[in-house]
Amino acid sequence: MTYIIVAAGMGTRLHPYTQDCPKASYKLDARTTLLSHLVRGLKKHDPEAEVVVCTGFCAERIKEEVPEAICIWNPFYAVTNSLSTLWFARDYLDREQVTIIDGDIIAEDRLLKEVYCCPVDRPTSMMDSSRASSGDYCVLTDGEGRVITMGKGLPGADGEYANVTKLDGATARLLKNKMEEMLKLGRINDWMETALNQLVFEEGVTLYTRDIAGYRWSEMDSAADLPLVRAIYQEDQACKK
Repeated sequence: MTYIIVAAGMGTRLHPYTQDCPKASYKLDARTTLLSHLVRGLKKHDPEAEVVVCTGFCAERIKEEVPEAICIWNPFYAVTNSLSTLWFARDYLDREQVTIIDGDIIAEDRLLKEVYCCPVDRPTSMMDSSRASSGDYCVLTDGEGRVITMGKGLPGADGEYANVTKLDGATARLLKNKMEEMLKLGRINDWMETALNQLVFEEGVTLYTRDIAGYRWSEMDSAADLPLVRAIYQEDQACKK
């Protein structure tokens, strides 16, 4: 399977922790960063994994941290968002199984094994129904597991978007085409999820959800997330002993 990790941002909301390094380079211990933990977990449960990391801020540092990954640089990271960053890895959207992951995510080992590294036969975005009322970027469904829309400030949302989308080959190529259309219109500051929304609205693509409320995971978006990020990592390390 191909995994595309989007890790180009500057992480300004985590200053001073990310003053001189991207969020993905945040150290969980002396030898492990958020990104290296994710990449090695994917490789552990999918030995044939093709891992692509979309870099931007401090790209050379990230390359050193994950030498087992293919790193692709977005030179315009400071003035673009994830849609443009993912576009630089567009060739990898031609694969038959593609998992797109935000680079500031930590997930327990069980989640990597049972969800991230399992193939899908239909496009599926991960959501956490336990965070429906507290989530920042949420998912609204039709009640039967199909996405109506994703975004901020959604009344009646069914869960928080868990920053992972798994695509079959046909839908990955549709996403690539939609991204190209949007970028030709100058929409360099859009998010990848906006392109997914437009596939649902404009192309009639059915995007499904998988609820991961029973798993431990966290986005590292602000300093308030750090205690949970550390706790998930420490629990995983304890289980390995």
